[in-house]
Amino acid sequence: MKRIGIALLVTVFALAAAPAPPAAPEEQAVRARVEEYFAALSRGDLTAVEAAYWPSAVITTRMRAPSGEARVQGVTPQQYAGWFAGQLGAFDYIRFRVLRCEVRRYLDLADAWVVMEIRERPSGAEERLRRAAATLHLVRGENDWRISAHAWTMESPGQPLAAAQTPRKDRP
Repeated sequence: MKRIGIALLVTVFALAAAPAPPAAPEEQAVRARVEEYFAALSRGDLTAVEAAYWPSAVITTRMRAPSGEARVQGVTPQQYAGWFAGQLGAFDYIRFRVLRCEVRRYLDLADAWVVMEIRERPSGAEERLRRAAATLHLVRGENDWRISAHAWTMESPGQPLAAAQTPRKDRP
């Protein structure tokens, strides 16, 4: 009986320590699209940013009105690229790095939960390091995955992103 208990315990520890199985090719393609998208933002390649979206996609964020009231705002990929171009003009650089990307997929639909690090330096100021969480809904077309919906929120000093949302080394 003691040997069975030890064998069971060793098996449980071995399974817990084993790396996650490799992602399916389609999940790898979704992750690659997510990485490409944030790399395009970092380069300021707004043509590639727009191309990552379906033309009818919606980008949503929660904003604060001048009155302090929270609002949800949705924009098109073209409006988003225009807004981001304006942001680029006020910064020496804005760099995105995906820390974690969890993908759930079924057939031609996928959702990616992304935690990212954003390094930015406003013109003439010190670099800032911030983090954000984003969700991207992707739909597979004939040849590639493209974003149909994107929402994000910035990390709040009073509510930092949880440790469970930081990088995992066992996933590609």
